[in-house]
Amino acid sequence: MLRAGISARTPDGLRIRRVVVRRFTDFGILVDANDPDRGVLADPFSVEDADVAGIGRRDPGSSNGRAEACLWAGNSGTVRRLRVRDCAWSGVWTGTAADRLRVEDADIDSARTGVYIEHFTRDSAFRRLRVGRRVRIGVAAEWAAPEWDGRPASDGNVIELSHFESRLAGVYLDEGTTRTTVRNSSFAGQTWAAIGDYRGEDNAYHSNDYGGIAAGARPVRTDHLSSAREG
Repeated sequence: MLRAGISARTPDGLRIRRVVVRRFTDFGILVDANDPDRGVLADPFSVEDADVAGIGRRDPGSSNGRAEACLWAGNSGTVRRLRVRDCAWSGVWTGTAADRLRVEDADIDSARTGVYIEHFTRDSAFRRLRVGRRVRIGVAAEWAAPEWDGRPASDGNVIELSHFESRLAGVYLDEGTTRTTVRNSSFAGQTWAAIGDYRGEDNAYHSNDYGGIAAGARPVRTDHLSSAREG
């Protein structure tokens, strides 16, 4: 199998429309200049109406988050009307220099993590996500690790107007996540919590519907995800 369906290391002005991508080892669609200093592009990329499935290595999950993403976005741009399935690590990965990224109307299922927010994703919006039951965590924000000088992976981002049926947690904001908001979203079936916020800074969550979470789960928890018991 080949590594990627579409790999764009020069994202400026890139337009991807109406594509179907199947069975690659590392990436369905990759749009990332791999330069943390690129910042906001003068001509941001766009991906629209993409259907991606079957992304994973022979040993699923062996990339440890460095690959196996159905869509990988590392710069400013817009992703609209995305459907992803069978992604061995993440449905959508964001990071590197994902400033002012917009991910809208994404239908995600059968992935360890629906959306993985890594270093660095800033001032971005995730709207109208639909995350299914075959996802462990709907949206996860990486912690502010020492190798990144303690800087947050998720800073100033908004998750809104979304529906999460991910089995363990809907949204998990790990240590150091900053100014990240979850609002106007609904949660169903989570066994640990709808939202986890572990040692975050100035995060907010409001106007959400927690009525569908599992018995024993909490709307919001502030302990580490490692406290979860998975069946």
